[in-house]
Amino acid sequence: MLVKTKLNKEKSILLGIFIVLFSASFVLIMLERGRIEEELSKTEQSVESKISQIILGEQVSRTTVVDYRDIIRVSYLRLLSNINRFDITGELDRYESTQAYNDLLSAKVPTIYQNFHIDLVSLARYLSKEKNPRISYLVEERDLLFEGYPWLYDLIK
Repeated sequence: MLVKTKLNKEKSILLGIFIVLFSASFVLIMLERGRIEEELSKTEQSVESKISQIILGEQVSRTTVVDYRDIIRVSYLRLLSNINRFDITGELDRYESTQAYNDLLSAKVPTIYQNFHIDLVSLARYLSKEKNPRISYLVEERDLLFEGYPWLYDLIK
């Protein structure tokens, strides 16, 4: 009888340990599942957004493009008038060039216009910072901009 009670006691201790380990394992598995599902939902969102970007291209809001167009129009007209004045009279208005340069630097540039913007900022920087600008270089750069971006003609009309 003593052996039987001892066996029953050991059996209940082992059953208790088994229940505790099983419960702990169950809780840990559920926590890990929740973490995995959270990561998957984040991954699915980023994959969906990347797929959307690939299919739709980068979305550019209409207002950003319109604002950028207005900044370009004003800045480019300042630069052109300054180049023309410099070509005719030999005088360069540094204030106009610097103002155009600063406006271009502060502009929010849509991705599709970044290459154009770099070219335009380079021209504005040359006009505003160069101590002895060469008219031949300015005319050549102006013409290259018109060649590379024919829509500039329509923009400045």
